Amino acid sequence: MAWPSNSHADLDAGGIAKAGALMKELGARFHIPHGHANALVMAQVIRFNLPAAKTLYAELAPCLIEGVDFDNEDDAAEAFVKRIEEMVPASGLETRLRDLGVTEESLPEMAEEVFTKIHRLIDSNPCDMTAKEIEAIYREVY
Repeated sequence: MAWPSNSHADLDAGGIAKAGALMKELGARFHIPHGHANALVMAQVIRFNLPAAKTLYAELAPCLIEGVDFDNEDDAAEAFVKRIEEMVPASGLETRLRDLGVTEESLPEMAEEVFTKIHRLIDSNPCDMTAKEIEAIYREVY
């Protein structure tokens, strides 16, 4: 598998690393391990950023999906997002926050905490995120 030489920088530019902002609250409040928490929200953050990171995701698609010639950038970017979405369930990890002890009533509070107290971690996200959008991402995996 060939990775672009600047893949880490590209991933961060595409907002993938911004999943870490949402992950921090999961670890701090519910002691979900760093990697597991990141995996839980990463696909949703990537999907959220698709409008602004389509070109990057299309470039990265062949790194995850070998042997496919995509017809266009839209198809490649969507295939990349779908592949990321498939990875967590395929890993055998718990895929629902509720199954890891996260309470539904904590979701708005965590989203507000990310938005107000650690917003610096999402300042460079390709798409601006509101507290409501952060909460929606948490709800997708609740």
